[in-house]
Amino acid sequence: KVATDLDELALTAQSAGNLEKAAGYLERACDVHLNGGRMVPAIADLTTLAEVFGQMGNSKKAEVARKKVRQLTEQTSSQQPGRSPETTNPSSNP
Repeated sequence: KVATDLDELALTAQSAGNLEKAAGYLERACDVHLNGGRMVPAIADLTTLAEVFGQMGNSKKAEVARKKVRQLTEQTSSQQPGRSPETTNPSSNP
């Protein structure tokens, strides 16, 4: 619930043109999602955060956010159930 409220506040701030506030809300929402183990919403918030930083003209922070998105995406895809070698290629273990 806290992260959802922060996401809504970020959207409202972004719509009002207050990008600094939006970035702050998105950073906090992302932290809440990560601490709760919710990678997909965290990735979504980081993607939006990178866009907001880009709109603010802060390319360095935008790139840091994009890098974190890539890391989380790789981490999430490598932890998906059913991705172990035994289940990927069961015939390799007679």
